[in-house]
Amino acid sequence: MTHRMAQRAAVALKDTIPPGNTYTLLKQFYGIRSKIAHGQVLKDHTIRFGDARMDAGKVGMYLLRQLLRSCLLAAKPWDAASLDSEMLERFGRTGGYSEAESDNEQ
Repeated sequence: MTHRMAQRAAVALKDTIPPGNTYTLLKQFYGIRSKIAHGQVLKDHTIRFGDARMDAGKVGMYLLRQLLRSCLLAAKPWDAASLDSEMLERFGRTGGYSEAESDNEQ
């Protein structure tokens, strides 16, 4: 789930943030969120990006704000299906994946 969410966010924000950066930041943020949601007490809420260290809460708010802005200002607001379609088009997979390939992802 985290992988797909990070991919979709990277596609949605591709015009404002390099996709690899969005993917990396969101995966780390969601990992911290997940640990907290499942009861783990964390001493460090820091996201590392290269040599930089950033507060996870601030990174999460920034990404959420950018995603909302992107969706609200889009000529046609995006959703998970449209982001998936755009991603598949970029990889030349307009027909999607076969069932066998989808099973291997899990």
